[in-house]
Amino acid sequence: MPATSSNQASTSARKYPFRLARHLCQEYAMPLCGALAAFIMLSLLLAVFDDLPDFNGIKIPAKSTVLYFLARIPENLAMVFPVSSLLAVSFMSMVMGKNNELTAIRSAGLSLLTTSVPIWSLALLLCLGLFAIQEFLQPACARYVEWVQTEYLDAPAKKKEKAYAPQKEASRNQVAYYNPKNRQEWFFADFKTDAPCIGVSVCTQDDKGRIAKVLTAAEATYDREKGWHFQQVAITEYDYGDGDGLPSVRPSRFLDEFPPPADDAPNAYRENPRDIVIQSRALDTLPVKDLLRLRRKDILLDPRNRTLVRTMIAYRLCAPLATLIATLLGFALTLTRGRTSPVRGFVIAIAFFVAYHLLAQLFLVLGKNGFLFWPIAGCLPTLAALACAFWLTYRRQ
Repeated sequence: MPATSSNQASTSARKYPFRLARHLCQEYAMPLCGALAAFIMLSLLLAVFDDLPDFNGIKIPAKSTVLYFLARIPENLAMVFPVSSLLAVSFMSMVMGKNNELTAIRSAGLSLLTTSVPIWSLALLLCLGLFAIQEFLQPACARYVEWVQTEYLDAPAKKKEKAYAPQKEASRNQVAYYNPKNRQEWFFADFKTDAPCIGVSVCTQDDKGRIAKVLTAAEATYDREKGWHFQQVAITEYDYGDGDGLPSVRPSRFLDEFPPPADDAPNAYRENPRDIVIQSRALDTLPVKDLLRLRRKDILLDPRNRTLVRTMIAYRLCAPLATLIATLLGFALTLTRGRTSPVRGFVIAIAFFVAYHLLAQLFLVLGKNGFLFWPIAGCLPTLAALACAFWLTYRRQ
C-alpha cells in the first residue's frame, strides 16, 4: 500500500500544471496588451504629426482623414509585435522573480519551458497574426493611403484653389505592362480595375521581337471569360516578308468594337488586371501571394530579378518569427539566477534582438544583390536566431 500511494503521488506530480500555466499566460497577456496598445498609439501619433501639416488648407472629408491615419498603423507593426512581446515577457519574468514564484516553480521540479507552453502558443499566434496583417491588411491600407495622397494631397491645383472634390486630372493612373511570354506590351493612359480603362495601346511582337501588330483603343474593359473588350479601335499590322528590313504597313482598320459583339470566342488579349497591377508596383512592397504569382506567371520585367523575388519570399515567410524569437530571448535572459539582475538580462535581450534584426537586413540586401544563395539570405538569420533563443531558454530554465 505505501508503494502504491507513492506511485500515485508520483504520477499526480507529473501531470501538466494547467492552473499554473494559465497563471503564467495571464501574467504575460496583460502587459502584452498594454505594450501593444501603447506602441500602436505612439505610431498613430507619429503619423499624425508627420502628415498633419499636409492636410492644412485641404478640404477633405473627416472620414477620409481618420481612415488615412488609421491606415498608416499597419506599416509599423512589424517591429511593434516583437518589441511588445519582449517587454511583456521580460516584465512577467521580473515580477514573478521578485515574488519568488519562479523559485517556487523550480523547487517543485517543474520545467519552465514546458509550463510556459501557453506563452509560446500566444507568441505563435502573434506571428500568424503579423503575417496575416502584412499579407492582407497592410497592402489594402497602403493602397488607401496612396489614393488619398494622389486624390487630395498631391493635386496640382491645391495651391491655386482649395476644392472639396478631388481633381480629375490628378487621378489619371498611367501604367505600362509587358508580358514576355505572350510578347505583348501594354500602355494605359488611365488604368482602373473597377472601371473602363482610358487610352489603351497594345503592341504585339513576333518571334524575333519585332512589332507585328499595334492596337489602340479609346476605352477597354476586362471580362474574365472573354478577355479585354475594346471601344473605338484602330488596328495596324506590319509585314516583314522574308527579310529583316523595314516592314510594309498595312492600312489600319477602324472598328467601333473589338472583338465584335457577336464574337463570343476568347481573344488574344487576356492579360489579367491583377498581373498588370502587380508588375507596376515595386517588388519590395509586394506580399508573398503576389511574389508567388509573379514567378508562376513568369511576368518579371527583368529575369535577373528572379533571385530577388525568391529572397523576398523566403524572408517574408520567416520574418514573422521575430516575435517568437523576442519572446524566447526576453524569457531566457531575464530569468534571475543567483545575484544576476533581471534588468541586465533585459538589456542583453534587447541587444541580441537588435543584432539579429540588423543581421537579417544585411543578409537580405546581400541576397537581393545575388551575393548569397536565396534560402541562406532569407531564412538563415531567423532560423539561427530562433535556434539560439530555444537553446538559451532550455539552458536557463
